Amino acid sequence: MVVLVYSRFFPHNCTVENARFTKRRFLLSAINRLIAVLRMHTEGTAHPVDEVKHMSNRDDMMNNWSQQNRRYVPAALFFVLLIYWVAIFSVNIPYLDEWATVVPLMDNDSPTLSELWKQHNEHRIFFPKLLILANIHLSHWDVRWQMMCSLMLAGMTFLVIAAHIRKYEKQRGQPLPPFLWCITPLLIFSFAQYENWLWGFCVSWQMAELAVVLGFSFLVKWRDTLSGKDFLLALLCGIVATFSMGQGLVYWPVGALLLLAVPQHHWKHFAVWCLVFLAVIIAYFADYTEPEHHINVHGVTDLHGLRYILQYPHEYLLFVLTFIGNAVTFPVIGGAILAGILGGYVFIMNIRRYRDKQLQFFFLLAIYGLLSAFMIGIGRTELHFVTATSSRYISLGVLFWVALLVITADKRTWYRGAVAIGICASVGYLVGILWSAELHQRRAAAQQHILMRYPSALDADMEKIVCCPYGENMQDLLSVLARKKLSLFRE
Repeated sequence: MVVLVYSRFFPHNCTVENARFTKRRFLLSAINRLIAVLRMHTEGTAHPVDEVKHMSNRDDMMNNWSQQNRRYVPAALFFVLLIYWVAIFSVNIPYLDEWATVVPLMDNDSPTLSELWKQHNEHRIFFPKLLILANIHLSHWDVRWQMMCSLMLAGMTFLVIAAHIRKYEKQRGQPLPPFLWCITPLLIFSFAQYENWLWGFCVSWQMAELAVVLGFSFLVKWRDTLSGKDFLLALLCGIVATFSMGQGLVYWPVGALLLLAVPQHHWKHFAVWCLVFLAVIIAYFADYTEPEHHINVHGVTDLHGLRYILQYPHEYLLFVLTFIGNAVTFPVIGGAILAGILGGYVFIMNIRRYRDKQLQFFFLLAIYGLLSAFMIGIGRTELHFVTATSSRYISLGVLFWVALLVITADKRTWYRGAVAIGICASVGYLVGILWSAELHQRRAAAQQHILMRYPSALDADMEKIVCCPYGENMQDLLSVLARKKLSLFRE
């Protein structure tokens, strides 16, 4: 019977190599066909051959599906690990900017629009405040839910980028190096970004990045289809990005580069883009006040922002290089500077490929990451370029490196560079876990101390542990949480 089935469905001139079957797939296919023939004869069906062909097609479809989705296994693993680490290290207690921004917002039962629009440092975080208010009503402000929102937003960001990588593979007619599907989720879900994952307030960073990535995706789709819907969605994404974090302003000039690259030169769309950008700037800087500055590293109190970087341009350059390189060499400062130099050099050498429509989405991501480094450096270089190694900045640098890995995927030396990045990023991942464990212990101890001692006097160290910007008013801020049974006082 086996010989009969083999001779009927596998002609002699059809070898295993020609049919592109591995030995395992050949044996499984032969067994499936044998079972199908026996079942058809047993049931008395008139057309066993058709059923066998149907099963063969189904097997091929399943094999193709498994091959296409096998690349997502590393991403799923890193994402599950990220959820696991956050579940272990997260503590339901306000931290840093949450004391100064969110707790005063809770003092009113119904915050006004002006309070939601109120400036936070250099940013207007209107949309993150809406999400935080929803969390207050749904969970009595359990900040761990905001951490989980950050994870979900990061997961969606990865899916958008992965969809464009697969689209690029189809357009070029051959797959990219498989290692790319390992290193991309390693960078995006790295625990070197422990501040982004363990600080609920950083949901604003993930919200802005998802809006930027989605906006570029809609813009590229509009370039191919000229659909007004996609163009409108790209504009809306830019508005969400801008009013989630200040670096969202960079989205508009980067998007304009794509509009100028469209062969048909759609000046009407470009004009609309510029007008919306102008309206966003006017709204952003209406009633804008210069944030309180820290004393800069040179001890000069009246030297800030542009004036500082014009006087110390070398520090500004070091900040930008460290900012970019820190995404792959965290927390080694010297390695970050070197990686920033190498990454910038490789990007400049490949900039001429921007005209390739298949790569324009990734160029937009890389340029956005670079310009974000330059923009943030204007306000933070004065604190010392070492501040560029902050864990929360890594997510912006990751966009640059992921895009650069895709752009240079056809280079002969790609694997050597990718393996080096993977090794460095793995070290940063482990360091992030160790530092997160220490941060968890301090926060958990602070939470327990507050719950045991409140409303009596608290130790002065509590202000430092939770980084309360208004330490002298910490008792008043805690009274707001206790009165409304929020955060660590929730039932």
